[in-house]
Amino acid sequence: MTDAQISLTGYKCLRADRPNRKGGGCLLYVTESLLVTDNFSYSDKYCNLLYCCIDSMDAIIAVIYRPPDAPIESFKETLNHLQTKLGKRQKAEKMPGIFLMGDFNLPEIDWEFPDHTQCHSKNDQLAAKELLDFADRNFLSQAVNKPTRGVNIIDLVFTNRSQDIVETNTTDTQISDHNLVQLTLGYNPMQPERRTPKVFDKHSFRAVDFHRADFDKMNSQFSAVDWPLLEELCDKEGDGSDFLELITLTVLQVTLINSPKKPVDDPGGRKRAKTRQSRDRYILKRRRRKINARIHALKEKSPTSNKIAILTKEANILTFEIRELIVHHLNEMEAKAVSTIKTNPRYFYSFAKRHAKTKSSVAPIRDSHGVLKTEPAEKAELLQSQYMKVFSNPELANIESCTDGLNPSPSGKLDHISFDTDDIIEAIKELDAHSATPEGDIPAKILVKCKEALALPLFKLWDKSFRTGVIPQKLKTQYITPVFKKGDRTDAANYRPVSITSHLIKIFERVLRKHIVAHMESNNFLSPNQHGFRKKRSCLTQLLSHVDNVLKTLNEGEEVDVIYLDYAKAFDKVDHKILLAKAKRYGISGQTLQWLTEFLGNRLQTVLVEGAKSTFSVVLSGVPQGTVLGPILFILYIDDQLEILVTALGKVFADDTKLVGKIIDMAAKSLLQEDLFNVISWAINNNMQLNEKKFEVLNYKLNHSQLLREMPFSSENYEYSLTTGDAIEPVKTVRDLGVLLSNDCSWTPHIHKMLEGARTMAAWVLSVFSNRSPFLMLTLFKTMVRSKLEYCCPVWNPHKISDIKAIENIQRNYTRRINGCQDIDYWARLKKLGIMSLQRRRERYVIIHTWKILNGRAPNDIDMLFKDTLRHGKRAIVPPTNNSAQRSIASHYENSFGVCAAKLWNLLPASVNNHTALEPFKIALGKFLESFPDTPPLDGYSPATNNSLLEWNLQKYRHQV
Repeated sequence: MTDAQISLTGYKCLRADRPNRKGGGCLLYVTESLLVTDNFSYSDKYCNLLYCCIDSMDAIIAVIYRPPDAPIESFKETLNHLQTKLGKRQKAEKMPGIFLMGDFNLPEIDWEFPDHTQCHSKNDQLAAKELLDFADRNFLSQAVNKPTRGVNIIDLVFTNRSQDIVETNTTDTQISDHNLVQLTLGYNPMQPERRTPKVFDKHSFRAVDFHRADFDKMNSQFSAVDWPLLEELCDKEGDGSDFLELITLTVLQVTLINSPKKPVDDPGGRKRAKTRQSRDRYILKRRRRKINARIHALKEKSPTSNKIAILTKEANILTFEIRELIVHHLNEMEAKAVSTIKTNPRYFYSFAKRHAKTKSSVAPIRDSHGVLKTEPAEKAELLQSQYMKVFSNPELANIESCTDGLNPSPSGKLDHISFDTDDIIEAIKELDAHSATPEGDIPAKILVKCKEALALPLFKLWDKSFRTGVIPQKLKTQYITPVFKKGDRTDAANYRPVSITSHLIKIFERVLRKHIVAHMESNNFLSPNQHGFRKKRSCLTQLLSHVDNVLKTLNEGEEVDVIYLDYAKAFDKVDHKILLAKAKRYGISGQTLQWLTEFLGNRLQTVLVEGAKSTFSVVLSGVPQGTVLGPILFILYIDDQLEILVTALGKVFADDTKLVGKIIDMAAKSLLQEDLFNVISWAINNNMQLNEKKFEVLNYKLNHSQLLREMPFSSENYEYSLTTGDAIEPVKTVRDLGVLLSNDCSWTPHIHKMLEGARTMAAWVLSVFSNRSPFLMLTLFKTMVRSKLEYCCPVWNPHKISDIKAIENIQRNYTRRINGCQDIDYWARLKKLGIMSLQRRRERYVIIHTWKILNGRAPNDIDMLFKDTLRHGKRAIVPPTNNSAQRSIASHYENSFGVCAAKLWNLLPASVNNHTALEPFKIALGKFLESFPDTPPLDGYSPATNNSLLEWNLQKYRHQV
């Protein structure tokens, strides 16, 4: 076909035809408004590749066609050509956006949990492995999750900018048996970035850089204020708003006097040159302009003059010097941003956001007619409407039925609390100095730096508020920040409302929370199976307890069914009347109950999106997410749901609830079904809403025979009924507190999902930061990427070599990009950078958590047993394995935390395991781990062992024998 036959008006056409073949090849159309700065094509008898670079998008676009009969050598060579082009670009600068798309003809791959062994033919297996390895090497994620031809996904889109993709759709067409694949980006690549000058009220906190304020002078001036006199000037009958206003204005006045002003943007949007570096660049650019003007004049008057070449060389040198100054300045800014990751994360993310294509965390939202709304004000209103829908109707509350089953009120009541300025100071210490504040509120930085001087006025403010049970209305206004959860980014229901409230009220919330928690814990009101927002209990401890319970039961020859419940917007559904009635039954009364009543009632909220506010609305129910008291009040409200269970074991983390039942026979299944109905009835009585359509059940079976499952009436043994009469059909995997649990006890599905998130984060880091120095790269990796690879790792620590390799490849591919590490192997790289393999770190975490269990820093929910020995110190008793257990079950149990933790702990000498303080123990453990080689298994490497400490110790023992 000729170019004329395939041309489209307004588009450039790039093509790669298969040589000596009729038909086949790749086409890429690029709108003429985008400038293609580089392009390349490669074709052989089978595969085709098109590559182009679009600088205005900071993106590389590549298209590949791989026919079904393509030999592996052809496909591998095609990917190598693309890798060469990417490698040249990545060495020169930060990683650009990569979009690799095309027809790869690999229909057997399940892209939810990709594995090359899923392909039937050997050739397809090799091709899939090459494609997946290429994606790993370049931190690419596959974005198409719907069939593109029949029931298969063969048309794929890989990208390292998955956060920029708002939605992916596939639709039928009349011109092909392939579906049309459409991706919607969160930014318009053809629209230049609009920079609106920041305009601050010159009499506000945002007009000054209070982070660089003279806090010594501020503290001195605050201490000189006669706060009791200011309090007397206020309306004593009011709600405290006058005194609050005086405190805020006084702090503002002192802050404006003692803080440097922020630079003001000019109408053109450029900041005034104030730094030395910007002045140096200005001088060099002015000299270059003068030289270029002379060159232009000489070319007009004397084109053959020798001075043209001399002046051109001077201009080129100046261009190089300007570029070096810019690079040096950017490196300094990057280093400063990285150094503040932990101390000032807001500065770090604001720096990173300036380099992101998608500026807003809220994607375009679809309205009720399916139209995408992109304006911030429109998105704010749509989100506000969504949040208003989920509130409970307080008129439906039946308080008596909700509180009848509660324990009687305790003898010790929490009716009044005593606090002073010292309690205020302790509460301020818990504030994050860089946390966000509503507009007009006193910044957290000032409160933290001036806590002693401001403790008195804040004490007076809250002492009166607690005595009178009245809160200034301004402090009860919620500014909602939408946070994306999961699913379709264009659906307003998929954004969680997080409340940004004043730090002034959070200070007193912390004071009150301490007393409420102590009251609830001392009276044992909270169930031991409620792990949410409690000391020594966490997601890790609940997951360890749950997984250990399941594996022990399976090891004993009994099956387990777990039903996962879903509360619809649980935090927003809390009924205030029922909550206060339950609090009263738990002994919370008097001034405490009166203040909580005021805290929950008469609240207003508005949604903030990119600086735009929605209209204010009255909050009808719920405990606001983002407040200090919200979590403890929520678990107080929901905790008694576990008391209605008859036989099932209930596990709860906030609103994440699961019912666990040992299934010995059909009678046991019926009892679990009965408890499910009991929980649903509890929710109805408590004016909450369970989303029964999202209930999931996980069957841990002893026999995984597919033939057995397909027998008549077999499915009834594994299904549970809803109140509607519909069945909850079993699923293979369930996400439980961020960890993907599988019905066959395998951790491979979780590892696949975890690696996808880590690849996305690694690609983001490499696209934002251009400096490849070891310190900066390792700091970013440890903080941003490695944390995703180690979340709750003692629970899922893998023993399969393929899983260990897949996880290690993230660190392997990342460290390859560090300066000086490109040409050395991974094992040597670990030593040079002074870091452990991820496999070794996971075993270290297992040992540390075992120490916490032994020393009472974490609950011993898995019933680990220890004994004291004279020679070896504290030893763990390794749980026995049931010799008659099914082999696959026994293998999972032998590699579970309870067994592996005991074995790893017993490797420690007494000089290490006898430490009773955490930091000395970690130091001693680190020195002990250094005595073992760290050579994790990888493709192309031949380690002596699987690198586990247990294997190294066994090899050491064999050598001694």
